[in-house]
Amino acid sequence: MAQPPITPPADGIGPVVLDTDIGSDVDDLLALILLADDPRVDLRGVTTVYGDVALRARMANRVLRLMGCDDVPVHEGLADPLSGRDVWWAGHEGQGIDDLEAEEISPLGGVDALIEATRQHPGQLTVVAIGPLTNVAAALERDPGWKDAVRRLVVMGGEFSRGEPEHNIRCDAAAARTVLASGIPSVFVGLDVTTTVALSESDLDEITRSGSPLATLVDQQVRGWWRFRETAGSSPHDPLAVLAMLEPDLFTLEAGSWTVIEEGERLGVLERSAGSAGVHRAVRVDVERAADSIRRRLSHAVSA
Repeated sequence: MAQPPITPPADGIGPVVLDTDIGSDVDDLLALILLADDPRVDLRGVTTVYGDVALRARMANRVLRLMGCDDVPVHEGLADPLSGRDVWWAGHEGQGIDDLEAEEISPLGGVDALIEATRQHPGQLTVVAIGPLTNVAAALERDPGWKDAVRRLVVMGGEFSRGEPEHNIRCDAAAARTVLASGIPSVFVGLDVTTTVALSESDLDEITRSGSPLATLVDQQVRGWWRFRETAGSSPHDPLAVLAMLEPDLFTLEAGSWTVIEEGERLGVLERSAGSAGVHRAVRVDVERAADSIRRRLSHAVSA
């Protein structure tokens, strides 16, 4: 079956905007670092979504500044799901990062930033969405031409094999429905793939060995998430979605059409639909090569 347009062009991956709920699960932070460190990526901005978007934006801005990416603007997106569902908030977001209130954020809102990015780069922009799809759905609703101006959408979201809900989809099922029906060329990397890869304590020790300011922040934030989950390891869900764009040869994709259940006990569960096959989902990943790539990329980024 034909693959979506995810293979990087010869001159690089091109302009990218990251849409993220950074601050709860630590995987958003790691995904941002992977994107910002790859020289083929022209990171044009970061938009935050879901809950305290101002705090999330300040966290993203701190990471970018530590990486020397002061020219990448960060925008506060929509705090409340389009579905009206209450926001889940862990409570540890931003803990351990000093003086976050000093971080300066762009005055342009996240949804407007997504629309403006396609106006500046029509047909070229990749949106990497690793949180609830609220901002992306709002951009589709606010500008009917936006879907035709986006080159592709790369999403960490869903679970495609066991009929289970996944956090990003469940948190705003109404937004997920809008995005799934939009026709934007999309690659979804779901839990059935991301949970096959693990980040262990020894991996973290290797990644943060340099002791740089960014390495210290990563170590503190990852261990904070592990304490919250009462575990010593986790799956790098969002970094794997980013890796599907950076190293697509590691993934096997399958085209299909999907819709989302928006109410009841199965809220957020994805089901096959009878529409055109507009979504490509990852069905498998080369686990060892993917894990090694994430370790190497993060180690390089935090020691640079």
